[in-house]
Amino acid sequence: MNRYTLRQLEYLVACIDQRSIAKAANIMNVSQPTISVAISKLERQFGVQLLLRHHSQGVSPTSSATKILTSARNLLAHATDLQRAAMLAG
Repeated sequence: MNRYTLRQLEYLVACIDQRSIAKAANIMNVSQPTISVAISKLERQFGVQLLLRHHSQGVSPTSSATKILTSARNLLAHATDLQRAAMLAG
């Protein structure tokens, strides 16, 4: 079973928030192809299209992406909380 990564979810959320792969790549400090490949892999893993790519117009989330967005944000927040707790425990 292939599993998605937190990084893929971060890229997805950034693309949705920025409505652009280019802008998401800029704020995440990675290349556009890095984001595109990660999102494509995430779409294959979930078996759904997550972003509608509009040539020179950015991206918009599909209904599938909209349905998972809150869960993705929550999972990323929990991961951050876990990292903080681990650092404080050490």
